[in-house]
Order: sequence, then structure tokens, then C-alpha cells
Amino acid sequence: MKDTDSDWAEIAATEPYFGVLTDPAYLRGNINDEALERFWESGRRDLQWQLEILQTQYGAFKPRNALDFGCGVGRLTRMMATVAEKVYGVDVAPGMLEIARKNASQNTIYTDQVPDVEVDWINSLIVFQHIHPSRGTKIIADLVAKLSSGGAITLHVTIGREMGICRPQEDGAEVLRWDGEFYRPLVFTPPVGGMTMYDYDLGQVMVILNKAGIHRLTVQHTNHGGHYGVILIGKKA
Repeated sequence: MKDTDSDWAEIAATEPYFGVLTDPAYLRGNINDEALERFWESGRRDLQWQLEILQTQYGAFKPRNALDFGCGVGRLTRMMATVAEKVYGVDVAPGMLEIARKNASQNTIYTDQVPDVEVDWINSLIVFQHIHPSRGTKIIADLVAKLSSGGAITLHVTIGREMGICRPQEDGAEVLRWDGEFYRPLVFTPPVGGMTMYDYDLGQVMVILNKAGIHRLTVQHTNHGGHYGVILIGKKA
């Protein structure tokens, strides 16, 4: 299995903002104060409409503890800190956490470990797409096990992609076997610091959430450059 944690440590050291949002404006050589403000504003917008759906569909929402998994430099965590009393931003990349801590509010803790606490809100957006599903589904199950009664999730996973980007050339596969249905790399040298994309079995994710007591969900479809996904918004019974 590709070591995506080391990839993100490398990305954080070279292009921390572009690693979060792949827009040329956020490259280290291009980013300025105006672009940085757009970057933070995008986080506010991305979460605001999700919160509006959450409150419209499931009632008032006043979280105490919240968790932003794969927080990066804190693009979404900053918005979460204006809603929750306390927020944990969790990320594997030291370079991302270093930047996040420089911009942290008093009610925010940035860490590389998921805290052993009950939380009222779990958020993760454009993160699990970079984690191998055999590992990512276990992480999702561990996260929602920490969700309090009445707690909420805003969770994004990718579930498929257009044929033209089915096998990116930079995925590290050099020699393949193709049986008409699947391809299997026979010689595989994954690039260091590459943004590998993975697709999840939505049925498996839904079963994990159902077993955790999250029975009602609002599903919002996403399409990021031909990578299709869903944002699952709901509350634990």
C-alpha cells in the first residue's frame, strides 16, 4: 500500500496551500495576501452551506467539541472554530500543522493524533480521497465511534471517476496486466509526494455510518475535475 502519509509530509514541505486546493494561485511562487484571503474565504463558503443544510434538515446545532480530520493548514478549521466551543484539527503533515498553528484561534488545538474525546461534530472534506480505502474505512469507523448522541458529520468521499482519468500516468505503474475488467500493476514505483486519488464503496461507508447510529443523511454530489464524490451530512440518533 502506498505510504500517503509520507507523500503529504513532502507536499506540505513544498506546496502547503496548493496541496489543499490545486489552484495555481496558491503555488508558493504565486500566492499573495489577496490569494490567501480567497483561500480562507473558500473554507468559510464550503462549510457555511453544509451547516445550513444540517440545521435546516436536522434542527439547531451548537457543538461543543468538533474535529476536523485532515485539517491541512486550517482552511476549514478556522470556520469551525467560529461555530464550536473547541476544535481539534488533525493532520499527518508537520508542515501543514506548523502553518495552521500560526493562524490558530484560542479555542483550536492542532495535532497529528486523533484525540481520545467525544465530539459533537466530525468534518472531513477532500481528504479521504487521498487515503487508501482499506485504511480509510477503518479511520471513518474509528472517528464516528467518537461521535456524541445528536452529534453531526459533514463527510466527503470520492466514489468514481471519468474514464479519461481512470489510470493517471503518474500513478507509478510501469508494467500492467489487463484482463478486460481490471488492471493490476506488475512493476510499481510510486512517485514521492504525489496526490494519489482513491474511490470508496459508498455502500460500505453507509453501513459504517448506520452502525454508528447515523441513520438519516443528506447526500450532496461533488465533481472535482471528473472525480465524482458525495458529501454526507447528518446527525447521530
